[in-house]
Amino acid sequence: MNATGTPRRSFSKPFINKTTLVLLILIATFFTPEVKAQISGNIEVKVADASQASVPGANVKARSLATGTLRSALTNELGVAFITQLAIGDYEVKVEAAGFAIYSSHVSVNSGATVTIPITLEVKGAEQTVVVSEAAALLNTVNAQLQNSVEAKKIVDLPLNGSTLNLAGMSPGIAPVTPRNPFLGLGSFNSNGGRGRGNNITLDNATATDVSTTGSAGLGTVPIDGIKEFTLITNNFNAEYRRNGSAQVQILTKSGSNEFHGRAFEFFENDKLNARDYFDRTGKAAVLRENKYGVVAGGPIKTDKAFWFGTYEGQKIRGAGGTRVATVPRPEQVSGPIDPTAAALLKQLQVPTSPTGTVSNSAQLLTNSWAFSTRVDLNLTPNDFLYVRFGMYDLGEQAASLTFISSNLPTNGASSVNRPFNTTISETHTFGPRTVNQFMFSFGRSAPNFTPLFDFGGPEVLFQDGTSAFGTWAGLPQGRIQNTFQYSDIVTRTQGAHQLKFGGELSRVQANSVFDSNVRGTLTFLTISDFVQGRPFQYTQRFGNSVRGNRVWNEYFFVQDDYKVSRNLTLNFGLRLEVAHGVSEVNNIFSNLNTKKTEALGGAGTGVLGGFDIGGSSFKKNWNWGPRFGFAWSPGGGKNVVRGGYGIAYDFIYLNPITSVQL
Repeated sequence: MNATGTPRRSFSKPFINKTTLVLLILIATFFTPEVKAQISGNIEVKVADASQASVPGANVKARSLATGTLRSALTNELGVAFITQLAIGDYEVKVEAAGFAIYSSHVSVNSGATVTIPITLEVKGAEQTVVVSEAAALLNTVNAQLQNSVEAKKIVDLPLNGSTLNLAGMSPGIAPVTPRNPFLGLGSFNSNGGRGRGNNITLDNATATDVSTTGSAGLGTVPIDGIKEFTLITNNFNAEYRRNGSAQVQILTKSGSNEFHGRAFEFFENDKLNARDYFDRTGKAAVLRENKYGVVAGGPIKTDKAFWFGTYEGQKIRGAGGTRVATVPRPEQVSGPIDPTAAALLKQLQVPTSPTGTVSNSAQLLTNSWAFSTRVDLNLTPNDFLYVRFGMYDLGEQAASLTFISSNLPTNGASSVNRPFNTTISETHTFGPRTVNQFMFSFGRSAPNFTPLFDFGGPEVLFQDGTSAFGTWAGLPQGRIQNTFQYSDIVTRTQGAHQLKFGGELSRVQANSVFDSNVRGTLTFLTISDFVQGRPFQYTQRFGNSVRGNRVWNEYFFVQDDYKVSRNLTLNFGLRLEVAHGVSEVNNIFSNLNTKKTEALGGAGTGVLGGFDIGGSSFKKNWNWGPRFGFAWSPGGGKNVVRGGYGIAYDFIYLNPITSVQL
């Protein structure tokens, strides 16, 4: 094993297997040769005259107010034009048609959404232009998605306690899984009854979900001031959205523009303004000093051609965390003649005593972190847009949730360190006004590691009578290195009344982990009296090497057709295929129960449940087909929308439980 905990022996697989090759050929055969994928937005423009008759052949242009990027389209026979795969932000929309005055308006494009603009053209006067400076809020009238988007200004202004993912609580149907679990990252929330692990979190469309447990991985590489938009899709999402069946969390970063913008900030908090913790018996608030500081800036490298944006953020926290009341031995219970092993454990595990049988403990609150990110956007040609982003985050922390894991004694817990980083490259190409292709590659790494706060070793001692556990939690130490590679390509094409979108994605995950669960042993006693007399009720201990190197490929393909039946009715048809390969281990040391096996395996033998198969993958490859259907009907011409849908979605199989498929 090397210094990172990665097993030395490894193996390789072909980048594209036969299954992937066949599916790619099918997509190329049935569709166009150009094949995108950045979470972006679309504009639908519905053009009519004063009598509300459709105006076909109108020229629609959308120009980015930030970068000057220009896209155009023509209205079809229904008077509808689609401009797809737009980077999120503010646009000037201009409509020109023979015999009518030029129409101009501003609109904001959100990620994963289609904004519909109903336009009524006026008969042309002498060099007349109609400019709409303030328009009513525009509705999504083209699909069944339920989503909530929060833009940059609100993200900065709201009290988010350091994480954009807290914005999820603003949407209806969202509830936290558990408030104080140190091993479940932010993003582990229940959406409309869905499981907490059922959320797909992306950063600029790149996977930012912890593949081993749940929640986010690597989002700290971008401070809140570097986030342009947060979008949460909770129901009836289109076939292009993947990997999980509960909610889709899309976080998009800011980019530079033709104007220089910068901001420096410093946030300070101390205990002088805080209330006392409910369980704190000192009569005053716990000590706290927090400083969060940073700078964000962006601007042009070359006007209308190249732009840059960068962020830096640091954070230091010093103080005392939440207070816990522990039940401990009274002095008379552990004095006098007691079992010598019990006496040794009381000293080694630093067990306190109290005349009342309880002690109040505060965890140390400590955070040292820094993060930076940089992004460059390039308009290579009028038809080619490229961006590159890189971010890194360094974190070391101690907190109450890490200190008090299975006991209210502060000797029980762990400290945590992590240094994630990620990079994304995306290129968008327009093939005329009807076809857009976007390719994306991303790589992300997360490396959380949990080590005991106290290095006194020894077993964990548990009690059945309510006495707080002695010693370090048996689940320590543990840690992992997660590498995620992602390649995706998506095409959008407007064909008459049909807006087609199709594409594919390849995902490669490497997860190297160590989890020395219960290697020091666990002693269980019924009462504290049994402990001092040396009468254990139970003893358990695990042996062997817990280092594992899990590997898995996943392949995703989809087709989506948004069919504009009439100006006020759109039908959504989609089909998704997710090929979930079985997880393998680099040293081929998986073990799976085989109920038909009769051969003995070492000392394990066989029994009524059969025997164990060694090696191979954790499960067989699954072909998961996910049909999607939806509709959006706006009988009031855009003022009201009736939406509905049906779909089948699948969850990624997290790797933490698979790590237990071992000898």
